[in-house]
Amino acid sequence: MTKIPVFRTVADAYAFAFGNLGVIVGLIWIPMLAYTVIGFIAQLTTIDARIIYETTNNEAVLRPALLWLAAISVVTCLAYAMMIVPVLQQAVGIRKGHAFAHFALGQEEWRTFGGYALLLGGVVLAILAALIAAGIVGMLLGGQAGLATLPTPLAAILDVAALVVFAGIAVTAVRVWLLIPAVTVLEGKADLLHSYRLGKGNTWRLFAIFLLTFIAVQLVESLVLGLVFGWQVAFPELAAAQGRKVNSAVEQFTNVRRMLPVAQALNFLFAPIGVGVYAGAIAAAYRAVGPNAKLPES
Repeated sequence: MTKIPVFRTVADAYAFAFGNLGVIVGLIWIPMLAYTVIGFIAQLTTIDARIIYETTNNEAVLRPALLWLAAISVVTCLAYAMMIVPVLQQAVGIRKGHAFAHFALGQEEWRTFGGYALLLGGVVLAILAALIAAGIVGMLLGGQAGLATLPTPLAAILDVAALVVFAGIAVTAVRVWLLIPAVTVLEGKADLLHSYRLGKGNTWRLFAIFLLTFIAVQLVESLVLGLVFGWQVAFPELAAAQGRKVNSAVEQFTNVRRMLPVAQALNFLFAPIGVGVYAGAIAAAYRAVGPNAKLPES
């Protein structure tokens, strides 16, 4: 069983991203621009609906927001597919040269989109199943009042069990997510089970790579947002943990609305690094565990 070298994979990922930043910008800016515009509209609509709901308690205003959330989920999967396919091809050496602009919706993009969409649907179903199971357990142990009436030790045990279940879903999803493009682009098929099998014996290594690459880039982006608006505004949960005054829901959503243009702009600017690091990590990991041993060197 081949082990994926974590730190070498992370180093290769960043080396590819920063060494090919100009190429990556050319390959992804068109789908990223479309995603940014649609995402801004969807999030703005959702935030405004939440503000109105918090002040009027009218649930009807949330329905369009739910439709926008569903739409942005589809757009996110498609945009990431359109961005990761050419960048991954560049990372493994299949694609060469520079690109001023790139837009494609071929078989590789649709296969990758299908893989992302299936994974997202599977995660949603798994979470719903876990929540339903928790509700059933609550009714069996606590009657109609549910888990609220359980003794503290038993409630704590159930909380830990729930945490383990959700952590298992998250880690499994990351293991599959990281290798979906490798299977769809380099092996020409959309097969989530195969993506899962490729990570055999490397689940925690892949999760560590995920934290040190994709999440690290997102964290830097969030820190920049905090520097612009102040950490108490950008991270209200941290302010609450420090015992600071917790803003009302309306104030929190108003702050999010105020930060939204800058957040979307940062997301757009950081996208080449994020996608490049993601593609570089996929390429390095696949070289270690993939069945195709004849990939050209990047």
